[in-house]
Amino acid sequence: MHKSRLLLLPIAFICSTAARSQVIIGLLFGDDLNTPKLEFGLTAGLNYATMDETPDAHYRTGLYMGLYFNYTLGNERWVLHPEAIAKSGVGTKGLAPYAIGDPDLDTVLAGAKVQRDLNYLGLALLTRYRVWDKFYLEAGPQITMRSGGKDKFIAEDGDDELMYTHAIKDKVTLFDSGVTVGLAYKLRSGKSMAFDLRYYHGLVDVFSDASGKQTNSYFQALVSFPVGAGKAEAKRAAKEKAAQ
Repeated sequence: MHKSRLLLLPIAFICSTAARSQVIIGLLFGDDLNTPKLEFGLTAGLNYATMDETPDAHYRTGLYMGLYFNYTLGNERWVLHPEAIAKSGVGTKGLAPYAIGDPDLDTVLAGAKVQRDLNYLGLALLTRYRVWDKFYLEAGPQITMRSGGKDKFIAEDGDDELMYTHAIKDKVTLFDSGVTVGLAYKLRSGKSMAFDLRYYHGLVDVFSDASGKQTNSYFQALVSFPVGAGKAEAKRAAKEKAAQ
């Protein structure tokens, strides 16, 4: 195995293990990760994704899950919002079929449509600015690591449907990076549930061996909610009362 791949193995193991354990950590220790200036919570929602400059590409939906911290700065208008991405399903659909090297299957799938499913995990480093009341503009860089990739060939024959899955993970670049911008709305001041509308534009050609520059881009509709914030407030209040 190539030395660079050997070096990436422990990184991949750490990232995948962290992704699977994030929700458990959040539920167990959420109240210990909240302070007057720091908020910890979970984020979930949908990606509406496509791939720029990919012929015949159409938007498809994918699942998004992660953890976040909100760190309020001095005047409380600025907030640092790092987000650990446990799962981000992107890709596209409506692609033309291509030869996979099996003559019999190539014949059967000649009239199929292809849905490309890519999965990533990683980190978004966003900064929020409160523009009015409980509305925040947000923007920042994002870097993700590819955790899965496959093409689904879907062919219809009358009332029957044939699906064939073709692995493409090794043809997708390991890392993607880009810029995220969005608008967030909190239901109330302080620690509370919030709604996000975002757009991500990738800067990396994720299929470097294909013609043209094919980059990920997607819109997101997300909901986030603090974990353990109420319990943390109760602990602080009890401690202050005991100290009096």
